[in-house]
Amino acid sequence: SLIPFLSQSGIKEDVPPVELVLMIDGSRLSDQLKIEVARTVNQVAEEYNVDPLLILAIMKVESSFRPTVTSHRGAVGLMQIKTIAAREVAKELSLNTNISMSTLSHHELNIRIGVHYFASLMKRFGGNIWKALSAYNRGPTAVARNFGSQHITRKSYPGRVLAAYLAYSKLRKEPILKS
Repeated sequence: SLIPFLSQSGIKEDVPPVELVLMIDGSRLSDQLKIEVARTVNQVAEEYNVDPLLILAIMKVESSFRPTVTSHRGAVGLMQIKTIAAREVAKELSLNTNISMSTLSHHELNIRIGVHYFASLMKRFGGNIWKALSAYNRGPTAVARNFGSQHITRKSYPGRVLAAYLAYSKLRKEPILKS
């Protein structure tokens, strides 16, 4: 839990939760990048009506807040987006579809595309966060085809994201989620 860390670290209670998460878990980000990521997360969270702490939980599990990391499957950046998915989302957002791994590693574009994609999965799966998170990780076709056969555990991708989200939500004065 992050709460004991806060009391020992002397971090003020009036720091907004997004900034607080980035102060605690975003050690791989420069101070300037923390400010930019917080601004972008808050902006797109409002645009897409997605809790900014859920976005940060996805980032934590996907990239451990490493903005330039590339997975063995070619997913890039904080939200671990593949270029093929990024091009599809860019088309939906009327953005330039000539997206490379290099441009996708830019935090603002990466977060915007990742949140748009996640929000579309939430809509596609009727607001079922477990299915949307599974689809974000495994692809929507795989989830639509065989979701019932997936084991639901805390160690699964959705379980890890939701565990981080629960920890982050406790940083609010009025937590949305309680354990």
